[in-house]
Amino acid sequence: MHAVLPERIDPARLADKGARLQGRVALESMERLVPLLAGEPGEAEVEMAFAVDERGLRTVHGRVRAEVLLTCQRCLQPVATQVDGEFHLAVVASPTEERRLPEGLEPLDCGEGPVPVAQLVEDEILLGLPLVPSHPDSGCSRETARWKDQADAATDNPFSVLKDWQDKRRQE
Repeated sequence: MHAVLPERIDPARLADKGARLQGRVALESMERLVPLLAGEPGEAEVEMAFAVDERGLRTVHGRVRAEVLLTCQRCLQPVATQVDGEFHLAVVASPTEERRLPEGLEPLDCGEGPVPVAQLVEDEILLGLPLVPSHPDSGCSRETARWKDQADAATDNPFSVLKDWQDKRRQE
């Protein structure tokens, strides 16, 4: 399939060359993502195209695809979640440049040298994760269904006690 991407890249230099990169990045190298995973980390497939646009901005346009196992918040079992996100970045070296970016471009700060590819990919995966991971309604475990049935049976009208009391008072 795709090659493994380098650990660090210089986006400004790659943009000047008009380079394209395709490859894989191991999810286990992503410090913020790994604690969220409910299973073995796999790999993310990444495509990046570097260019200099008509305004002279060095840009990175790319796509990240990965399947991650998260914990379903209904049944607490692993749920496979697909992440498929695009990103549009502009290489900046200072906050002043960042403020001048046109709409549609996010800043990629390269002020301290080469950028770790795993960090760039991790940001995009984290942005693509659901706020509350869960199976589709029919996909949760039987244990969840059992609790749901019990909850449905227990949801009597909270005012039924008052009704009983009122009926009793009328009979007196």
